Amino acid sequence: MPPYFPTGHSWATLTRSERSFCAALYRHELANPGSLHQAIRKHCKVPPAIGSRWSWNSASVAHVPTSTHWEVGLEACFFRDMHKAIPTAVKPSRFNSLAQTTFDLALFSDTSIIILEAKGIETFSTPQLQGIETLKSDIKALCGKNIEVYVFGLISSKYYLNISKAPITASLHLLDGLLSWSDLANTYGGCPVLARANSMYKT
Repeated sequence: MPPYFPTGHSWATLTRSERSFCAALYRHELANPGSLHQAIRKHCKVPPAIGSRWSWNSASVAHVPTSTHWEVGLEACFFRDMHKAIPTAVKPSRFNSLAQTTFDLALFSDTSIIILEAKGIETFSTPQLQGIETLKSDIKALCGKNIEVYVFGLISSKYYLNISKAPITASLHLLDGLLSWSDLANTYGGCPVLARANSMYKT
């Protein structure tokens, strides 16, 4: 390891970047195709409604679409790249505002798109959550109205505990589900990178 790193550390133990954590998840999915979808189906929970009190343990399992084949995308600049492949895919009036829209991690099937919006240190902002319905509409306008679009929040289990302490004020109900880094770390044999992602909340 470089001598200027703190003693005993590699970059993997220093980075706080959600991109690095998502990249580890991406590599796991490439090595074990379909495993991420299975983990989402098993662990993803229905998010809380505004004004409600919420417990992770008592929350219902979220609806997750089924498919026999999923293709995974990392840092998917969806609208920009679709526009490059099909220049007429995105309306010119919408292109500038959509071009930089990036999905942290995504799963694509013939009938559905699953988007994972990942948070490590931070929480979701209200404007980001309130933009979900518009995002879904823009995807359907490009891919067809019969495509199902799901947006799941990938967060720390510590975030869950924070959510359960008081009535919900954020628009978390606009997400289709919530999933923890901890659950995914356990899915992949205690992956230390994903476990680190889970420990990053508000550090």
